[in-house]
Amino acid sequence: MLFTLTDHFAFGATLLNSTLSIQRFRAAVGAQGNANMVLTPTGDLGNYFRQESRNESRVEWLENAGRTLTNGLGVSDLKFGLSAARTGSFGRTIERPVEIRDAQGRLLKRIAFSGQGLFDQSDTEVSIYAQNHWMPTPGLAFDLGARLEYQAATHTQRIAPRAGIAWTPFRGGPTILRRGFGIYYDRVPLNVFAFSRSPE
Repeated sequence: MLFTLTDHFAFGATLLNSTLSIQRFRAAVGAQGNANMVLTPTGDLGNYFRQESRNESRVEWLENAGRTLTNGLGVSDLKFGLSAARTGSFGRTIERPVEIRDAQGRLLKRIAFSGQGLFDQSDTEVSIYAQNHWMPTPGLAFDLGARLEYQAATHTQRIAPRAGIAWTPFRGGPTILRRGFGIYYDRVPLNVFAFSRSPE
């Protein structure tokens, strides 16, 4: 299920965009029966050993505002934004025994799992950013910005600066020279924190 509500509001030269997004889904992995999985030189018997049910949810709120300013220093396109998200994951993993047998059906090894495999994880992420696209002349543009992020599950704060330049040496020509720099971070997926709760 996905539900999104978006609002665009203009006051003066400033445009404010607001978005609320709610996502929920369920997933299940299973087998056709509860028989143990049997591996033999001539093929597999029984049923798949793993069974999992999972419920996921994410609620996210986004706000960003933009305004264009023109003065004696050129044209500046300013943007500011923030986002806050709450993610949840809960479910259960069951892993039944796996048997390894030879061609005559003799048991060579039995792999059994322990643990209930119950997991219930949640996380909160907050970020704010600001950037400026500045054009002092029609053929020259600078981009400067930074993003501050926080993830509750990892207890980390990160600052990600970005900068760029674009120059058109020949007016009206197809040649554009670009250069940029940035530091980017990805969030740690929520299912990583459930690994320790999987059957062993």
